Amino acid sequence: MTQLARELGIPIEKIVKLASNENPLGMSPKARQAMEQAIEKLKEAEKSPTPLAQALPAEQAAYQALLKLQARETNVTRSRNRGGQGGGGQQNQRQI
Repeated sequence: MTQLARELGIPIEKIVKLASNENPLGMSPKARQAMEQAIEKLKEAEKSPTPLAQALPAEQAAYQALLKLQARETNVTRSRNRGGQGGGGQQNQRQI
């Protein structure tokens, strides 16, 4: 990424790496908590099917938290890409 920033003449912090599905901010604490709760409920359901009814909503909450995180990342990336463009001009794209 350093070489790309140098070649394009832009600050490295303006480059967002999307190829590896990375999040520079790390995982959302809410998403992590929801996933940990889902794991606990699923482990309880291994012993008996009764807790499975509680595990499903926990798993769905974790999934929804991840979807919200993905939407936020998309918005951040879009706003970063628009920054400094001064209008509706097309972005330079380069595959590395």
